[in-house]
Amino acid sequence: MKTRDSNLELLRIVSMFLIVIHHYAIHGSAIWAQHFQASIAVTEGIYLFLLLIGKAAVIAFVLIGAYFLSEKEFKLWRIINLCITTFIYSWIIFLFLKLCKFELPSLSNYNLWFPLPLPSNYWFVIAYVYMLLLMPFMNLILQKCSKQQIILIIGLLCILWCILQFIPDNKPDNSNYDFFSTNNYFLLIYLIGGYIRKYNSRRSLTYSSLCLITSILAVIGIIIMVIYWNKSIYYDRLWGMFAVINDPFGLLIGVSLFMTFKDMTIKTNGVINYISKSMFGVYLIHDNSYVRDILWHNVINTTSLSHHPLEYIFLGLVISICIFVICICIDIIKRVVIDSLLTKRFQELTNRFLSWSRK
Repeated sequence: MKTRDSNLELLRIVSMFLIVIHHYAIHGSAIWAQHFQASIAVTEGIYLFLLLIGKAAVIAFVLIGAYFLSEKEFKLWRIINLCITTFIYSWIIFLFLKLCKFELPSLSNYNLWFPLPLPSNYWFVIAYVYMLLLMPFMNLILQKCSKQQIILIIGLLCILWCILQFIPDNKPDNSNYDFFSTNNYFLLIYLIGGYIRKYNSRRSLTYSSLCLITSILAVIGIIIMVIYWNKSIYYDRLWGMFAVINDPFGLLIGVSLFMTFKDMTIKTNGVINYISKSMFGVYLIHDNSYVRDILWHNVINTTSLSHHPLEYIFLGLVISICIFVICICIDIIKRVVIDSLLTKRFQELTNRFLSWSRK
């Protein structure tokens, strides 16, 4: 069995932690941070940075998968395994909260059985499954197109989806929205990951780190300027940009973050590789639609911290670490207890079905 690279597995862990602290900001601070208030400008500046860094982490996380998948064959089991894991967590969490007498929205037959995944809707899972389904066609593009053609495709999609999206709405026919969706955006990330795998060999870590640091400092500079100008219109526009997946700054930092870890040399580390397998579980647990509402609205309330930026970021780090560690422990238990009983059995059934379908 081929050993996984620990440098990219470490990036998987770092990215998921940044996603958790991003959720602390976007879900736990949404009440007071969505519009500019001069009295809490510093805290809102930190909030904006956490929004951006979380979206960059999502891009880095997807790039890891795209980087490896771009040179692999399509396997139906990848999609089935993803859906099974999501299904198991969705129902375990739903039933646990029901047994604990939490008030949950009633589920109609439609909400209960469609669309997948059930009963909690995870946008990331849907977009990732979409990417996996189209993986053979994306790999065909990477194989058949020249280097210049792939660069042109990536450049055109970046202009359409990352730049034109954020130009003020004075364009004819809403052309900046053509064909954009989160699902399609994952295909752009896939092409970038595949391009890096095919053409970008290991570079100097110094070069990659410099690109990452420069990108982060540029974003911090923009946030400081917006706060200094003390005008809500600029803050609102920056918030609208940083809160979505196709933010150009998020893409730049996400790619730079991926390149930095790719260029690292880390010997195979069993602990890192083992923990990294739980990162998808961390996402499914803490960002479950029911858990999200309870966690960020009932258990954790950051309203009192809006005037205390240091306490806001300190609490965010502490809470995120606690959530991260607890979710890892839960997922390890699930992997040991449930996966050994169910997942392997489902894989056998999938293989039998595929063997039968080829006859």
